[in-house]
Amino acid sequence: MPRSSSRPIRKVALASVAAAALVAASLATTSQIATASTSPGSLTSLAPALKLNARLDKATGKVAVFVRTEGAGALSVDATAKGGSLSGRPQSSAAKNRVADIRRTNSAVTKAIASADPAVTTLYTTAYTVPGVAVIADASVLKAIAARSDVVSISPITQRSVPKPVTTKGEEAPLNSNDAIYTRTLNAWQQTGHTGTGINIAVIDTGLDYTHADFGGPGTTAAYDEALASTAAPASSLYDSAKFLGGTDFAGATYNADPDSDAYDPDPAPDANPIDGRGGGHGSHVAGTAAGFGENADKTTFTGDYGDLTTDSVNDMYIGPGSAPNSGLYSLKVFGDGGGSTDLTGAALDWVGQALTQGKNINVVNMSLGSDYSNPDDPDNAKVDALVARGVLPVMSAGNSGDFTDVGGSPANSENGLSVAAASSGSAVYDGIDVTAPAGISGTYNAQYSIAYTKPLTLRADVFVPSAAGSTGCAPFSSDDAARIAGKIVLLHWNDAALECGSVTRFTNATNAGAAGVLLGGSVNVFDAGISGNADIPGAEITKDAYAAILRTVDGGDTVTVSFKDSLRLYKSEIVPSLTDTLATFSSRGVHGSYDKIVKPDVAAPGVNVLSVLSGAGTGRTSESGTSMASPDAAGIAALVFEAHDGWTAKQVKADIMNTATHDLKDADGNLYSTISQGTGRIDALQAVTNQVTVRSDENEGLITASYGAVAVSKPLTAKRTLVLHNSGNTSQTYSVAYASRIAAPGVTFTVSASTVVVPARGDVTVTLTMKIPDPKALRKVIDPTQNATAGVGDAEIVRDFVASATGSVQFTPADSTRSPLRLSVFAAPKPISANTGATAVFAKKTSTTAVLGISGTTLKQGTGVQAYTGLTAAFVLGATSPVKTFPAGSPQQSLAGADLIAVGAASTAPLEKDRSDGILSFGVKTNGPIANPGVDGAPEVYIDTDGDGEADFVTYVTKSTTADATFVTTIDLVSGKAVDVEPFNADYAGVDVNTFDSSVAVLPVSLKALGFTSKSKKTSITYEVATESAYAPGLASTGSYVVDQTNAATFDVFAPSLWFSQKKSDDLGGVLLRDQSPGIAVHRTTASTKRILLLHLHNSVSKQSQIVSQKTK
Repeated sequence: MPRSSSRPIRKVALASVAAAALVAASLATTSQIATASTSPGSLTSLAPALKLNARLDKATGKVAVFVRTEGAGALSVDATAKGGSLSGRPQSSAAKNRVADIRRTNSAVTKAIASADPAVTTLYTTAYTVPGVAVIADASVLKAIAARSDVVSISPITQRSVPKPVTTKGEEAPLNSNDAIYTRTLNAWQQTGHTGTGINIAVIDTGLDYTHADFGGPGTTAAYDEALASTAAPASSLYDSAKFLGGTDFAGATYNADPDSDAYDPDPAPDANPIDGRGGGHGSHVAGTAAGFGENADKTTFTGDYGDLTTDSVNDMYIGPGSAPNSGLYSLKVFGDGGGSTDLTGAALDWVGQALTQGKNINVVNMSLGSDYSNPDDPDNAKVDALVARGVLPVMSAGNSGDFTDVGGSPANSENGLSVAAASSGSAVYDGIDVTAPAGISGTYNAQYSIAYTKPLTLRADVFVPSAAGSTGCAPFSSDDAARIAGKIVLLHWNDAALECGSVTRFTNATNAGAAGVLLGGSVNVFDAGISGNADIPGAEITKDAYAAILRTVDGGDTVTVSFKDSLRLYKSEIVPSLTDTLATFSSRGVHGSYDKIVKPDVAAPGVNVLSVLSGAGTGRTSESGTSMASPDAAGIAALVFEAHDGWTAKQVKADIMNTATHDLKDADGNLYSTISQGTGRIDALQAVTNQVTVRSDENEGLITASYGAVAVSKPLTAKRTLVLHNSGNTSQTYSVAYASRIAAPGVTFTVSASTVVVPARGDVTVTLTMKIPDPKALRKVIDPTQNATAGVGDAEIVRDFVASATGSVQFTPADSTRSPLRLSVFAAPKPISANTGATAVFAKKTSTTAVLGISGTTLKQGTGVQAYTGLTAAFVLGATSPVKTFPAGSPQQSLAGADLIAVGAASTAPLEKDRSDGILSFGVKTNGPIANPGVDGAPEVYIDTDGDGEADFVTYVTKSTTADATFVTTIDLVSGKAVDVEPFNADYAGVDVNTFDSSVAVLPVSLKALGFTSKSKKTSITYEVATESAYAPGLASTGSYVVDQTNAATFDVFAPSLWFSQKKSDDLGGVLLRDQSPGIAVHRTTASTKRILLLHLHNSVSKQSQIVSQKTK
């Protein structure tokens, strides 16, 4: 019955916020708790704001997979054979032999695939990090391959995509706000002389314009054109050999792995030239931030002593130096010249591994790319771990999807890598628009031009404001407005804090109405996220003040005329102190400890309005915002630390950067951001370079942070972390020790075992951190004060999803004030759990129609309002059970356990309604393991056959909002493809805690009317099956299906179920959820039935969240 698909469930975007801002909006600012209507079907209008499941298509047959072959990678073999220092030494014979063995195995596997599928595309082979071969092949041929003894696992490749970068040119900007000053990198150059000399950074991205003056190249467009025209290794005349050390292009000019793109070309054509293509630019901007030489005011390459620079001289530069200006750069190009998507990141990581075995010195890898919501046990993270083990620190952008629970994905959520959030340095950069009439408001106003329009800006036109007050342009314009819009610049309302829709939709509607251009009236005076628009018409967002002035004038009856000009791109820069050390609104909230207690990000670095290289422009510069810009800033600082601390491991460098990131990020009200928003804090290069003492949690060794993860609490709890301080210096260091809270949680305390510690020279000392929860009943669901309690989805204002947590840091204050203070982040997400069980429902006699199903044990009833925890149960007629599955070695076991179905059932409230079609049909699902975040990966889908023809007519599944952190249940008509119903996840009609996260049970409601039932319906029996899908589905390699597990079909009468359930004390919950308390649940029937009951205890521990109980007659 389910209609499976081989299409990817997500695409991974480079972290340039200009594109990401189109996907995720910040939340509404109201503090008033509100909920959508509790009636079934009332949320259906929200469907356009939800993420519809892209996998509900038939399989295409072709899948991109990585076939992992047996044995260790040559990188670890080489390190073991060499021992001691590894750089500068040729590849060991042991590594050569291992590579030969791997290649023979990979060749045999590839030939076996090709013999069954002659049209197979081999993307790449790996021998150094994780052995294997990446192919695009027909799924049907891979089942036999998976059975081979030399194959460990077959897993789908996470596709990565590149958004369009900001392309505004900076010819007229009077100030170059350089983040080297903000992060004290300039101080590190001045006081220590460390500038990255002898340290090298590999940048995996869109390529590198090595001809640019910032990298020591000729600095002419002619040189760039010459480089772009060649596929051979770059001519030595086109680059500075001290800066550009080499690399390769894995993709070729036309490669694009996105099957939805018109430019789809999944066959890479690798060559030796990693030049950044005309559709790229992202990689060059990133590389300049990490290790550009800098350009003088006259646009020549800076060749002076970085230690002699001052704040004024840096600000006078046309492009400021990168964090490690004397570090070398390797460029590994994994995208085609037009951007798009890629499956080639693994090849680039393995290239680094190979280079290391050959004696090349690569210390840092920057990856300003990532995937929203992918889990920390994503198999691709194993390649990151292999490089860390060899001494290389991968530094990765945290993502640009904003304040959404767990949205920060892989590879940035790998335990051992360094994940970087975006902070604002207070730098504000503006484009300008000219208001030429009327005279009373004429002048240049602050704005930011749209990205997608790349033609010269020559538009001069009158402004038109649509008839609807506050019109957003999210819907097509009326015919009256369209007639008046033609040839005009249409002014639309744009709420930066809660986008009603993206700029692409608005520009498209304006284009269709004949507009010459678009102005978006913003709600802020300083921008931290770009707008895309479209390629057809120009446009700009204007500041709140500019919007007010223009709107006031138009409302007064005057005609306003506006000009867009290229000469006003980046016309103005300034420092806004109130924005300094704030978190960028787009910066992704990281994972909350569901997987191996991993929490991210690790640190924050400047990522707003960062000026760096404009690829292809010879000497040009551009301003971009995003965690893509924050990551290379931290990567460059990592290079400085490697230089300053010869012999340190990658984990020591990571710990040092985290420990010395002692600058807190705060919101406008002074609230500290959580560890999973800002990491330890904003980085400080001077402290990182000069520090000699590092601290980590022994229990979270690779993570560094003292994380307790998601903690289920049923009784008094004491949990400890051993904090290990290591002194690499030659003198002992004394610190006072204290815990400092960021977000306090009622009922949770943290204490340290010592108030003072002395760390001996070249030695270690430990401090014990203890978390105590003496009384679980004292726990409350308290929101992070930097988060908004409600959010807008479509026209509704809803209670947002969030994970209650207790976060802070252990702070080490040195007795010697010349030493750096240190801190170690602390995170825990505790929640109380119930311990309830249900008894057999006993009917007094055969003719009895009601029985009581008793509930006993310990329930939850603590707190008030949105902070309350209340034990809840949902009861269903058992439909099917499924055995526990085992999954292949090397696969993400925890993610797949959350997709392993155990039991499913159905329930209907129709018998409780006067008009039975007003009822709610709900499905209960129990999985073997918890789902960290439903609607992201592995969540259940229910396929419903309402007409009895054996084909599913509807599918009901869990989905996320695109504009708010909220989870819903959407039902799709599989014939029309349209969403017919949207309901709250877990049937949360009352806005109470339903234990959304880290739970192994789910309730999926759907309105009976949405399924086509009316009061006159005669055929009311349905057949349903439940399936789970995951990007990591083992069957993807053999069947092309994302399905992990699937139940047998079950039948259920939605109007006259064999059993139905009620509880008088729970009428306020909407009819589906019942309170988990005495005396229990009323079980109803019309005739005797042998059906069993599936009970889901929403707040029990994972292993005890479901029961199958009987009902009988005395």
